[in-house]
Amino acid sequence: MGIFDKLFDITKKTTGFQEGNKEQLNYLKQSDGLWTYRHDNGEIKEVGNVKNGKRDGIWKFYFENGQLEKEVVLKDDKENGLVKMYYENGQLKFEGTHKNSLREGLWKYYFENGQLLGEGNHINGKSEGFWKYYHENGQLESEGNRKDDVRDGLWKYYDENGQLEEEGNFKEDKQDGLQKFYYENGQLESEGIHKNGYCEGLWKYYYENGQLKSEGINKNDYKEGLWKYYHENGQLESEGNFKDFETEGLWKSYHENGQLRSEGNFKSGKEEGLWICNHENGQLKEQGNFKDGEMEGLWKYYHENGELKEEKNY
Repeated sequence: MGIFDKLFDITKKTTGFQEGNKEQLNYLKQSDGLWTYRHDNGEIKEVGNVKNGKRDGIWKFYFENGQLEKEVVLKDDKENGLVKMYYENGQLKFEGTHKNSLREGLWKYYFENGQLLGEGNHINGKSEGFWKYYHENGQLESEGNRKDDVRDGLWKYYDENGQLEEEGNFKEDKQDGLQKFYYENGQLESEGIHKNGYCEGLWKYYYENGQLKSEGINKNDYKEGLWKYYHENGQLESEGNFKDFETEGLWKSYHENGQLRSEGNFKSGKEEGLWICNHENGQLKEQGNFKDGEMEGLWKYYHENGELKEEKNY
């Protein structure tokens, strides 16, 4: 479960106060003063004052084991003022201020072990401005801006050791703009543009030693056009085109010493026509034809010295 999911799980069942049943509400209309409700086991469930038939002042709610679950300030049956919610083990779950039952100002959320989970501001019930979220070990997990309750602007994400994992821009909670991803050692892993949540345009990927691993164009989250792949020593490993999300046309691959390793065509993601493969010394290794990705007809195989090794029909 991610940090955002944990925060949602913490708050999804805790908004508003427990209104009780119709019979209870009818009693409230008839009598002011201190009111107490109990669980079936006799433990106090909720307690607070009623004024003019409505909850008013500090109300407290309890678990069946007697542990405080929530305390909130009410006025005319609406939450107005400080609210605190607790886990069943007694640890604080979240704290903040309500205005007309909507979250307002700084709110803080906590893990069940007491560590801070997240903190930021609310305006009219929606998260706004700069927010921070934390791993359960206390390390910063992410930070960035929120607008109208969703991510908007630059966000950064960190692993449990504090190392930057990802950074990039969001627009209406979707990745939009330059994005960068990092290895645990801090080296750049990949970089490119997102548009409306999808990879778009030139993307580059790197080995953990910083050497370029691959580069090419993405369109709507799929590879399109020319892509190049590299060995970890920097030599070109392969190159070719993608069309409609599949390999298409001439592709070439190379040994780490730069010698041509293989060459042939793809059609709709499958090998088609004549293909050749070479040994590292450049001598021909094998050659033959493909049809719909399957070997077809006569294939010839050669030793590294160029001598014919064998022939096979497929």
